[in-house]
Amino acid sequence: MSRGLRSVVSHREWGAVGGPARIKSKRAQRWSQRSGCALALLAAGCAAAATGEVTSPAAGRDGALGAVVWPEAVPAAPATPGVMLLRAPPPPRLARRAVEGFFDAVRQESVGQLSIWLADDATMSSGPGTSPESIAKVWAARFKQLDYGYAGAKQPFRADDVGLFTAEQLERLGRARRFELEPAPDEVLAVVDTRDRRRVAGPRHFGKRLEFLLAPTTEGYRIRRMFEDFRLP
Repeated sequence: MSRGLRSVVSHREWGAVGGPARIKSKRAQRWSQRSGCALALLAAGCAAAATGEVTSPAAGRDGALGAVVWPEAVPAAPATPGVMLLRAPPPPRLARRAVEGFFDAVRQESVGQLSIWLADDATMSSGPGTSPESIAKVWAARFKQLDYGYAGAKQPFRADDVGLFTAEQLERLGRARRFELEPAPDEVLAVVDTRDRRRVAGPRHFGKRLEFLLAPTTEGYRIRRMFEDFRLP
């Protein structure tokens, strides 16, 4: 082998950093180009997700990419073919806030304030033999007959007396926890064990236990159903 040929072979076999240089075949070159395209598309998709600008793979008449029209997000959906967006439920602290807001409105004897925490179809039942009634209507009658805002009123419940349960949690508990109300998959059941508001003789102001079905909204939770075993004196 001539010295010139050995020089060419030596140059191909050794790279600039002292290691053997790779001679790409046509197949390897095509694979590299395809990989580069795939990485470029992946990077473009990540950038679109980061900026919130998602485009459709279908081009318009002018060749420009159109915006994707996504379905409205829902709290829960059955497992069916197609694209479905699920909305994350509000955090549990907002469920507790709805319960606190309810009792704050009761202490103020304000139907208007109470209505802020109620769903449009909010109803309440009071035990066997009773029919569901409007929560606002029930409490308006109770405000007229009982004093919920007298001076020195105690908190009718403690924060650690509030239990929050999802439908999945109640299913796992089985008969260990039985309540009057059953939450839907997107609802939360709040259970409050009340305590007597005063240590003197007189009418009770609450039942021993209140149950709230809380429905998720864009602003947190709202009361959809209530149960309280209570009768006005």
